[in-house]
Amino acid sequence: MNTQQHRTRIAPSPTGYLHLGHAYSVWLTQALAKAMGLEVILRIENIDHTRCKPEYVAAIPEDLATLGFTSTDPIWHQADRFEVYQDALHQLSDFLYPCTCTRADLQDYTSDVYPGLCRHKTMADITPDSPPYALRLNMAKAIQHLKEKGQWPLTFHDAKKGEVTAEPEMHGDVVLARKEFKTSYHLSVVVDDAAQNITHIIRGADLYDMTHIHRLLQALLDLPTPQYIHHGLIAEDGNEKLSKSKASMPLHTLIQNGLDLAPLKAVFDDVQKIQNEPAEAFLKALPTEIAAPLYFKEFA
Repeated sequence: MNTQQHRTRIAPSPTGYLHLGHAYSVWLTQALAKAMGLEVILRIENIDHTRCKPEYVAAIPEDLATLGFTSTDPIWHQADRFEVYQDALHQLSDFLYPCTCTRADLQDYTSDVYPGLCRHKTMADITPDSPPYALRLNMAKAIQHLKEKGQWPLTFHDAKKGEVTAEPEMHGDVVLARKEFKTSYHLSVVVDDAAQNITHIIRGADLYDMTHIHRLLQALLDLPTPQYIHHGLIAEDGNEKLSKSKASMPLHTLIQNGLDLAPLKAVFDDVQKIQNEPAEAFLKALPTEIAAPLYFKEFA
C-alpha cells in the first residue's frame, strides 16, 4: 500500500442498490480528487449482516464501473475485519460498558441521547444468562481521560466550516459494538480510514455530525485525523434523501430504462468549477420526469 499518496475513499454500505444520489456523490468525489491530486479507493462497509445482502455487495463494483470508477487498490470488505474491530474495542475497554436496554426500555425518553440506564454496569455483570448487550462508550469518562492527558479540546478541519471544535458529548454514550454484530459504523470507519491511510474524507452532509464522534475515537485510539469535505445531498420533496421517486430506483434499472449517463457525468468534467458543487447543472441534466420532485439540499 502506498503510504505517501494522499487518498480518499468511496465507501458505500450495501443495504440496497446504488441510485442517482450515490452517482452524484461518486462523480463529485472523483472530480474533487482529481482537482486535489488524491487517489480514490473503494471500501464496502458491510458490517450489518441483518441488512447487507450478497447481491447488493456484488452489484457495487459493477455499478461503479458504469459510473467510470475502478478502485486502484484491492477492495476491502468490512465484514472480513471483525477481529481488527475487536482489537480496537479492547483498546477502548476502560471506557466501555455493556448495555442491555431495549427499545421498550427507552420509549419513555424523548431525547435521542442515551439516558445512561446501564452506565453503572461492567462486564462482570454479564453472565451466560444475560440478555443480548451492546457496548457503549462512557462519554464523560473518555473526555475526562483526554483532559487529564492534555489532549482536550479536540478539533478537526472541514472544507466549508474551517477549524471545528469537536463536541462529541452532544451524542452521549454512543454504541461502539451493537447487539447484532460486535462493532459499529463509528468504530469501523475510524479504524479502517487509518488502516487505509485515508487523508481526505469526502462524504454527504448527513454524516457531518458523526465527525465529532470520529474525532474523539481517533484521539482515544491514537489515530490520525483526516481532512473533511462534506457535500450537499440530492433529495426529493418531503424527504431528507431520495425515497420513493424514480430517482431512487436502482441505477442499473434506470439505465436499462434508457437513462443516458453521459450528460450527467459531463457536469463534473470541469474540475475548476467543482468546489461550487455543480448540483443545479446535475439536476438540469436529468430527464424532467426524474428531476421534477428533486432538489439540492445545501450543506450549511
